[in-house]
Amino acid sequence: MAKPPENPGGFDRLPVVPSVFSHAPLSPLPPHGPQVSYDAELERLIRVAAAAEWNLTRSDTGAVNYETLVIGFAFGQDAASRFVREKRRFRLEPLLASRRLSLTSDDEGTLQRQAHTTQLPSPEVLYSSSAWQMLDLAAEIRQLVAENGAGPLGPRHLLAAFLHRNPAERAEDLRRCGVGSWWFPWSFLWFAQREWKEEHWQALYPRPLRSLPWPRRPLWR
Repeated sequence: MAKPPENPGGFDRLPVVPSVFSHAPLSPLPPHGPQVSYDAELERLIRVAAAAEWNLTRSDTGAVNYETLVIGFAFGQDAASRFVREKRRFRLEPLLASRRLSLTSDDEGTLQRQAHTTQLPSPEVLYSSSAWQMLDLAAEIRQLVAENGAGPLGPRHLLAAFLHRNPAERAEDLRRCGVGSWWFPWSFLWFAQREWKEEHWQALYPRPLRSLPWPRRPLWR
């Protein structure tokens, strides 16, 4: 994958780039691959990710990538995003700093507005190879945990991909965010089993652990 463009101005706050916005009805978000659909929450997270990349680097090529998907969780309102944000050790700044980028808490409103007004390019341009990889992993997890492997992808499947199927070469990125500890994936599984009871999250455990009683409350925070 080509190296993402660096922040040309070194700015600490999001610039206003009106040329990319349109007040026309948004076209449907193109999924990253065939026979894949996203629920409304994941579509919103991906639109936030694309808006973040555009504003940070002024590029829409590969706007949805590994780092901006993490940004999507940082600014999401769905249950999986709230789970991430409520963890005391989660930090977005070190991951952004690794690309010489930064966001402030005041930028959330800007990203949310732009995510709902920006027309996105075709999948070939929109998704970087790292995003394709993570979304493919999320689709595999959806097939494992969903009834009959059916249904759209949601943020919960994508977060499980980050925590349970994260590529080895990306391990340092999770550590930078504070979610690379061994307990974080298990904490999410405990949460997922109670938040999405209709899905079979035990399918992600190592098989010998599936028959063990699950604690009534998490042993870690």
